[in-house]
Amino acid sequence: MADIAVLAARGFRPWEWLPSLVTKQLLLAAALTLPMIALSAVLRSFAHLALAAIGILGITFLAFNYPRFLSSPWIGDERVRFVLMSAVVGTAAIAVVCWQFARRRTWRSRLVGIASVLSAELIFVFASPLFLARVRAAFDTAPAKISFHVRNVPPTAEGIAANAYIDRAIKASPEYFRLPTFFAMSVPLGVSGIPAGIQGVFVAATVDMIAPGGERLQLRVSYIGREQLKLEMPGAAYQRLKYARVELQSAVPVVLYRIASGTSLPLGVNRVVPGMGRCATDLFELPGLSDNSLTQTAQNPEERHRFARVACESPNGSPVPAFANFWESADSNRSGQLDWRNTPLLSPLMRATASFPLGPGEDPSAVGRFEITHYIPQGWQVVNLDLHDLRLADYFQNMSPR
Repeated sequence: MADIAVLAARGFRPWEWLPSLVTKQLLLAAALTLPMIALSAVLRSFAHLALAAIGILGITFLAFNYPRFLSSPWIGDERVRFVLMSAVVGTAAIAVVCWQFARRRTWRSRLVGIASVLSAELIFVFASPLFLARVRAAFDTAPAKISFHVRNVPPTAEGIAANAYIDRAIKASPEYFRLPTFFAMSVPLGVSGIPAGIQGVFVAATVDMIAPGGERLQLRVSYIGREQLKLEMPGAAYQRLKYARVELQSAVPVVLYRIASGTSLPLGVNRVVPGMGRCATDLFELPGLSDNSLTQTAQNPEERHRFARVACESPNGSPVPAFANFWESADSNRSGQLDWRNTPLLSPLMRATASFPLGPGEDPSAVGRFEITHYIPQGWQVVNLDLHDLRLADYFQNMSPR
């Protein structure tokens, strides 16, 4: 009932989203309601129940803060993680309740419950994005047979310009870093098997390099797309192997999507956008911030920074981002990415936001508008990347670290 009230208050018709609401209730039952019933069935008092709940929350907090270097930005992966955890705990809770009420095997039921909690925490900590992508692909398979190969083509002016653009985008990313002793390589990549009119998002954290004699090194991937594979490796290893013939291997999760038609929104509106839910556009201000410390903000209380913003809400969201172009005038625009994120607590909505800073005195209220383009997922696939007979020196790239 709370979810229905939230959707209605935010301008949605709840009956149109009943499948999403029912799915959420099933997940909550498996993750929360059934485990609480099982705990109550095997513990003597409310005090014991409270202590058990505090213990489980403490273990979960420790697991949440465990460093997961291979965590994925795809919201679809994290949904799979939560579904797997809920399935383990919910199934064990049903077994515990039935066993306890039928046979009164209290200690055995407790051991089953403890094992299910530990199993769920292990999934939370150690289930890799690749494993989660394989699970997602098993239930939502992309209708394609994708393969990778090296594009042996001479460099063109367009290719060089595209490569430079990718380099700038990599360096501009907040997650980008490279040690000074590392070398960068750019392999011209080709992708076949994707149907016409369909695009793909590729994600690979590392690639295994197999050198002569069976030596194996793990290289970090800074970018992978339909035309480029950019790798980084220690300088000492590169100098030793740069003239050797090597093989590159990896498993690459791919999400296929189709680009939908764009929707134009002026500033100051709140309306339904197909594929995005309900989107609102506005202007907002923030106090001036210092590059060094927030304490300097008080020294300039009148300094304000203005932004144009678009925020979309939907009960479903999407595993692939959408994009927003902000047109300040007829001949000037900027683009931003709309990544779907869960809203706080148990809200039934997901939110995607993009904001654009405005220059001093700039007022786009009359002519400013947003152009929102969303992507329609077409399925998942985990593709084996296996590139043979590569000489590293042929793909060296002079890309200075930031």
